[in-house]
Amino acid sequence: MFLDIRTLGFLTAFIPFVLGLIMIIYFRSHHAYPGYYRWILSNFCFSVGFFLLQLRGLIPDTFSIVMANFTLVYALILIFEGVQLFYGRQAFNLINYGLFIIYAGLHLYFAYFSSNINARVILASAISAILNFRVGLGLYENPPVRLEKISRGISLIAFAMVLVNIFRFFETAFKNQPVDMLGDSMMIWYSLSTVVAITIWTFSYFFLNTTRMELELEDARKSILEIANTDPLTGIPNRRRFFEQGEIEFVRSRRQGHPLSFLIFDIDNLKAANDQYGHDKGDEFLCYASRLFQTEIRPFDLVARFGGDEFVFMFPNVSESQALEIAERMRARIKRFPLSDGSFIYPIQLSGGISGIRPDDGDLELVLKRADIALYQAKTQGRDCVLIA
Repeated sequence: MFLDIRTLGFLTAFIPFVLGLIMIIYFRSHHAYPGYYRWILSNFCFSVGFFLLQLRGLIPDTFSIVMANFTLVYALILIFEGVQLFYGRQAFNLINYGLFIIYAGLHLYFAYFSSNINARVILASAISAILNFRVGLGLYENPPVRLEKISRGISLIAFAMVLVNIFRFFETAFKNQPVDMLGDSMMIWYSLSTVVAITIWTFSYFFLNTTRMELELEDARKSILEIANTDPLTGIPNRRRFFEQGEIEFVRSRRQGHPLSFLIFDIDNLKAANDQYGHDKGDEFLCYASRLFQTEIRPFDLVARFGGDEFVFMFPNVSESQALEIAERMRARIKRFPLSDGSFIYPIQLSGGISGIRPDDGDLELVLKRADIALYQAKTQGRDCVLIA
């Protein structure tokens, strides 16, 4: 027939070579993680190994038997090391290379000192089963949480090849005559299963690499967004984040008819602290105040640094009078527990303005403007107090 075993063997050698080239092209245009290079090299090793096997009888046995089989086994070690590196583990594994050395010694013995092709096939099947199992285990055990399903799904390919290797092991062990590498019909199925496995493996590499890259890009996007929405000094939300959340709550409150109150606090004596102790101490004031504020509000409330020495609060489902109680509690507490580092004690004094949303409020800015006016009135009335607009 046209597709005889030797022809199929050359095809088996050609496909990994092409897939390796595709991986190189992919690498040139995409970010590749550690381990990807070993996966590329493993494909070329498969290609060289299968190519040398098909030249049996045409070139010296040293190449068509010994080097071919060594290269194929080493390809599996490269896959294992690629998995380890991809997941941030140590690539070199003494067990793998110990098995390789034992396999190489026995293979040379059955190739030159006690020529036995069946023993060589059994050895190759055994070492391949072990290495494929170790690859599958590397993919299945403790992958990153977000890659867990994908990684464990891909591990099934390696475990499936373990079954193929075990079948080949026993099928050869019970043969009564030497295996004919170019005439045994079972070699067609072994070659086809290998081609399918290598092809699926290669696209699995792409999938793993691309998925990890997309996840890290998403993490980077979230990190950038978090930086853009966070005050760098105090670590609490900034003005931008406050307006994003505030607009959402404003619309929700208007739609559902629930109260929504806003409080603006100003540190009265921050400028004096800056002048007396320096801006470093002033920064400590701001950080201390922000930490205290966070302990006094509910998880679904929001406090943000509005700029300079101003902090703005949003209290969903809280009336103006309730907001006043919260504000007075925070003002009293920060006054009762002044900032101290052992060398000095400096009390923090707050003034505040409160406003809740009203039926005729067209946008959030109007509510905050009223709260700001109330804050100004508190300042003009002697400071250290909170007023409702």
